[in-house]
Amino acid sequence: MTRLLRGLRERGGWPLGLTALGAAAGLLCTLWLAPRWQAEADDVHRQLLALQLQAQAQARAQADAAAVPWPAGASDAGSAVAELPPRTAAPERMAELLALALRHGVAIEHAQGRDAPGTADRADHVAVTMPVRATYADLRRYVADALRADPALALERLRLHRDTTQATELQGELHWLMAHRLPRRPTP
Repeated sequence: MTRLLRGLRERGGWPLGLTALGAAAGLLCTLWLAPRWQAEADDVHRQLLALQLQAQAQARAQADAAAVPWPAGASDAGSAVAELPPRTAAPERMAELLALALRHGVAIEHAQGRDAPGTADRADHVAVTMPVRATYADLRRYVADALRADPALALERLRLHRDTTQATELQGELHWLMAHRLPRRPTP
């Protein structure tokens, strides 16, 4: 040790010796504290992962709570079709869809409904086409509320565009499918 100090004094004097001694002390402190710092960083990382998993679980639970439940007592497709609104309710459902659009500030130029091909599951569909104009937020709320309000309604297609990149309103077209149950045929 005395040799080292003598060598440092001869080469650069005490300032160089103090610098080397300070660097050595810093290196020893770092080596001594590094495992502790790493352990703390690992704990923080585990806590963040736990919080992310908890937030994802809460988001899934909220999405499940907001989802439209399967009709009560519907255990298969046949009983689900029995829960659908009758075909005679189509005009009322269309009027509710238009009224909901007005409440959300969505401008609808016109709405056109036509029969869509039915399926073998005793369900009938009406395809509804609506050219729309609204802000993105209004349109998003409208679509979400319409789907939540009518479990037998499906959004088949959505096309949106802006006239210019600075335009706040979107123009587009919504294609809905309204499912109805077919009237029961009398058995011979």
